[in-house]
Amino acid sequence: MNEERTELYEALAELSYAIAMADGKTQPEEKRRFRSIIRRELKGDAWIAESRFEILNSAISPSLNSAYDKALKIVQRRKDHFDDNMEKIFLNVIQKVADAFQGEDESEADIIDKLKADIGKIRS
Repeated sequence: MNEERTELYEALAELSYAIAMADGKTQPEEKRRFRSIIRRELKGDAWIAESRFEILNSAISPSLNSAYDKALKIVQRRKDHFDDNMEKIFLNVIQKVADAFQGEDESEADIIDKLKADIGKIRS
């Protein structure tokens, strides 16, 4: 696993954490779904995102905004490795995490819309 991809997977965990925190706290169902989703999407590399999510959730506990901002900085820094497939993975995982607990709410929808716009700016 190269450093660029590792950092992008960590950024994906940061964004997933931000989505899970959109309603004020991470729900157990969101954590379970994140693990399941990330294992399907990243297969053998899922441990990278899983471990970062757990560190954020249990030790660091950043705010939604700081987790989001850090993730976008990583995507910006590693934009040469953020291809169409990586964008698809990011958006798919984020959407599924948002849907995990009582469906997507307005705050999660706002974050997803912001993410799509920010990724579009980075990739243009």
